[in-house]
Amino acid sequence: MVETKRQGAISITAYLSGYMLSFNKRSTDKSGKGNIIESEYPDHVVHGVVFRIDISDKPQLDKAEGLGKGYSEVEVQVTCSDKVRLVFAYIADPDYIDNTLLPYDWYKDMVLAGAKEHSLPADYIAELAKIQSIMDMDPKRRNKANRILEG
Repeated sequence: MVETKRQGAISITAYLSGYMLSFNKRSTDKSGKGNIIESEYPDHVVHGVVFRIDISDKPQLDKAEGLGKGYSEVEVQVTCSDKVRLVFAYIADPDYIDNTLLPYDWYKDMVLAGAKEHSLPADYIAELAKIQSIMDMDPKRRNKANRILEG
């Protein structure tokens, strides 16, 4: 487990059993964004980070994550250092799922950067690196994302 504090928010690494990471949430930019989907296999696992935020910051987070605009809030049980916690996650609404989509390369790079920053398992990071992506043909959006990554 890794626990860090950043700008008032506390983050803890965790994993979610019985789910898989997919990039099948249709975005307004026509690419696939991150989504967790239930798996029929309990040994499938999604690794990630749980953030503890101030309740006054939740409306801003909901807006940034697209709550009500393709994502719904769902409670899930994650494991942090062998302790089960009930948390909420944003999961794509069925009308916004398109399994033919791929993420933009910069989006995949952001996911990878976050996984590395939070020291997720090396084998999980290696699997993330294998995910196919496409180049964003919008130079303004691509350059903005790259500046964030270089940040």
